[in-house]
Amino acid sequence: MMKKLILSLSAVMAAVMLCGYIHPTSYLLEQAAIQWNNRPALAATGVITRFDPQDGLVRDTGSFRLDVSRDGAFKYRVELDGGAEATLYGPDGQRRTNPANIAASPRQVAMELFSRMGRSRELLSWLKSLGMESAKGAFDRSLGEVCYRFGNPDDAASPVLWLDKEGLWPVTLRLVREGRPVRLDFSRWRDPLCKTYLPRTIDISVDGRLVERISLERVDLFKAFDPAHFSKP
Repeated sequence: MMKKLILSLSAVMAAVMLCGYIHPTSYLLEQAAIQWNNRPALAATGVITRFDPQDGLVRDTGSFRLDVSRDGAFKYRVELDGGAEATLYGPDGQRRTNPANIAASPRQVAMELFSRMGRSRELLSWLKSLGMESAKGAFDRSLGEVCYRFGNPDDAASPVLWLDKEGLWPVTLRLVREGRPVRLDFSRWRDPLCKTYLPRTIDISVDGRLVERISLERVDLFKAFDPAHFSKP
């Protein structure tokens, strides 16, 4: 009897070692928030490219800029042929400006995610408001990286978030927006240009087709920004 018990316990321990222990979701998201908030103030600029979803050809290109303060405030600006779009977030992650065309922009989902990465409870609440029923973590892969996955990948209507297992930065976010599947891939965090503070590339796909790509070309680090830089216009 004792021998069987020992064998059973050994089997359980072996299974745990094979699968790996996963910390509770609240702990993992809190650790991700700590790392996210340890970034310096920075300004990132790059190119945004929009693709025709039918043939995959480049439709137009424009400029992209993202400024991040030490206290978590940030703003981004996109300039394309159709005009400019700018959004400002305060240190609390709340959006202070809301352009009329913002609801039609899938890239706004990426900015909404970034605005909540430094506040774990708000991030979890946001994911649940989008339809995530269970945020229990599991090991998985996305873009070739070992990740923690939150959400049910078999439920097409529920959002799923993948965080890099080591860096705890977002790798992929999948959700449904206005009835259409949207996927955001954040790649090349370890690129020397970005130093793990931001992804070098953000790919946005709708209905399984790439519609937009943001590619950073320059990242400048600062000790601090003038507070007026993040004041509401």
